[in-house]
Amino acid sequence: MRQQVQLQCREIDTIFTQTNPYVSSCPYALSQLLSNDYKGKISSVGSKGKSYMIKPEQLARLWRTNLECAARTLNKTEQRALRDWTRVHGYRRFRPTQLQLRYPRGNCEIYCDIKFGPCRSLEGNTCLAVYATRFQWAKANPLTEERNVHHSLSYLFRDVGFPNALIPDSAISLTRGDFKKVASKAQVPIYPLELFNPNQSTAEDMIREGTRLYQRFMTGRHIPKLLWYRVFINCLEIRSHMALGHPMQNGECGTTIIQGCTADISHLLDFSMYDWC
Repeated sequence: MRQQVQLQCREIDTIFTQTNPYVSSCPYALSQLLSNDYKGKISSVGSKGKSYMIKPEQLARLWRTNLECAARTLNKTEQRALRDWTRVHGYRRFRPTQLQLRYPRGNCEIYCDIKFGPCRSLEGNTCLAVYATRFQWAKANPLTEERNVHHSLSYLFRDVGFPNALIPDSAISLTRGDFKKVASKAQVPIYPLELFNPNQSTAEDMIREGTRLYQRFMTGRHIPKLLWYRVFINCLEIRSHMALGHPMQNGECGTTIIQGCTADISHLLDFSMYDWC
């Protein structure tokens, strides 16, 4: 009986201590990387801050460059959604996609705020999630309720990309809950504003200027109040395509700066707001 137990223990030991066949069959350079002792979870993916999973010596060997250039490269660049190959087995599988790598990253901060409408709109919307930058670009997404603001953040990432940071006011819907989860999942930090100073938010400025243009359209075109959200979204889009001579625009318009190419205004030239064709 003891011999049988010992044989079973030996079989279990051999099952768990045998080498990974995928590691032994891979090329020499990859096997060297896999054999190094890194700290991390099995099949983990992360990019919290600067990650030096790859050392300068390894980068210099992989890229065929000198050690000083490799050290400077790791100091001035970042590594997102790193894949940890230290203890990968044949039955393990990485996630096919990562949110933080799905869209490009911009080089600007985006301010966000909530604008409430005068009434419930024709489609049941009560407020707008407004996103704005310092170079006079703004975008608004309709919301049926304020708590659904995280959906507009996903639309922003899809249309524009990931900003350097999000700067909301002290509203709970913009600093906690699902909004914070979506931003953290995309590796976009949320920076606070100084307390009792809402004028520091660029979103407040864009809402004010958009409201002035909104009132001109509503009174001049006799637009029903049920269409308030469509008029305001159109006003922000028009203002984003204006070359306002702002110091941070450098003679361009906000859409050109955030897109990186010349903005197209052909879709805004055929009709004015609430034109009958």
